[in-house]
Amino acid sequence: MQLNETMMRARNLLLELLLFLSIGESCWYTINGGADEYSLARRLGFFMKDDYYAFLVGTGLVSYTCTVNPVTTEREKMEKVQINRDEWNNLMIEYKSNEV
Repeated sequence: MQLNETMMRARNLLLELLLFLSIGESCWYTINGGADEYSLARRLGFFMKDDYYAFLVGTGLVSYTCTVNPVTTEREKMEKVQINRDEWNNLMIEYKSNEV
């Protein structure tokens, strides 16, 4: 994936936040936007799932689709968040190279 400047800035921000989180208590985080205490979204301060997904889409780490009913133009309950595994791997390699 070709990263643009906005994506790089968003990834750098995410890396800074991950480095900050790594200073504290060791913990595994889920990246699916859940509301529990192990959710990376909550630890990063996102309280709306859509904001969290928008941030991750901006980094190129996920793709997001939502089905819209063409008759009512209402959002259906069908949301799809697809993790771009290779991009997460690249981010983690970069993260590891930034560790002290």
